[in-house]
Amino acid sequence: MDKKTGKCVQYTYDIRTFQGYGINNNFINSIHEDKSGNLWIGTDGGINKFEKTKGEWKYYTIKEGLSGSMAYGIVEDESGHLWASTDLGLARFDPETETFTNYGIHDGLQGNKFNPGSYWKSPEGRMFFGGVNGYNSFHPQNIKNSTFIPPVVWTAFYIHDRQIKFDKALSSLRDLNLSYKFDFITFRFAALYFTNPAMNQYAYRLEGRDDDWIYLGPNNTVSFSKLNAGEYVLHVKGANPDGVWNEEGLSLHIKIIPPFWRTTWFAIILALLASALVVSWLRLRKKYKAVHLAYEESLENIFAKYALTQREQEIIRLILEGASNKDIEKKLFISSSTVRNHIYNIYQKLDVRNRLGLINLIKIHARK
Repeated sequence: MDKKTGKCVQYTYDIRTFQGYGINNNFINSIHEDKSGNLWIGTDGGINKFEKTKGEWKYYTIKEGLSGSMAYGIVEDESGHLWASTDLGLARFDPETETFTNYGIHDGLQGNKFNPGSYWKSPEGRMFFGGVNGYNSFHPQNIKNSTFIPPVVWTAFYIHDRQIKFDKALSSLRDLNLSYKFDFITFRFAALYFTNPAMNQYAYRLEGRDDDWIYLGPNNTVSFSKLNAGEYVLHVKGANPDGVWNEEGLSLHIKIIPPFWRTTWFAIILALLASALVVSWLRLRKKYKAVHLAYEESLENIFAKYALTQREQEIIRLILEGASNKDIEKKLFISSSTVRNHIYNIYQKLDVRNRLGLINLIKIHARK
């Protein structure tokens, strides 16, 4: 609401609204204005940041590393970090690096689920968050992070939900060749940090398909369905619950072998066959033209030698095309008796008895 004019602008979630132009969920649990004047809204869809000067929205969800899908309470500490209670633990967010540090039961929380509206910061900076099993109280300055960078390893590989065993350790694999028929594959991995393994964080990027990292939260599996034939590199990285990432992580070269009809060598064979067919067709066409010219020349010689009239020549051409007397009548618009007379004269001039003799005579001349 503009206090001067009293006019209001509404921000509601709508699937038709472009990302960045509205809130990501209509159930609002908390609103916090930070020291820079930005608004942070906790919703059932995560954390929404609204930059009032730009009028732009930005979202932080499980995909970006938030511990739970719902953000209930948001409180800012003296260092400028935001603390958010969720439906799956407590999250600390660094606005400068845009990274989360998540805390769970193993860190001393009353439970992983907190309650909407149950949050407060005392004048001394102590924070309180209420949940389903009680509440937690702490001073942010007393929370020390682990600096341990956890190693990341592969733990399992599945094809169509069936685990595949290899002759050597899965973590030693660098290349994996798969048939295009394996249209659903799954990788499982783990960050080796055991103080609170349920709160370890993971992210992956499939080079050749993905431009950016995709954050999985505590989920340590990723599946791919119907990958196109080609080469990919699967990158996986992990972090401890305090948000310390192993940026080097894991890399696995994956080659999806295409069906033979999509291979380069098959395309080359098809191109060669097509070229051979074109060459053969050109040769046959050339030969046909030569035969046709010889055939026409033979007919002209016969017509001249036996002094056949124009009408008789037309009837001979129709006979060679397989036309019957009825067909000739219709084609030349003459009576049946006229057709019979012309054919009789042709037989007499060429000294043949019937159509078969006429055709054989023309064939003999054509061969010569």
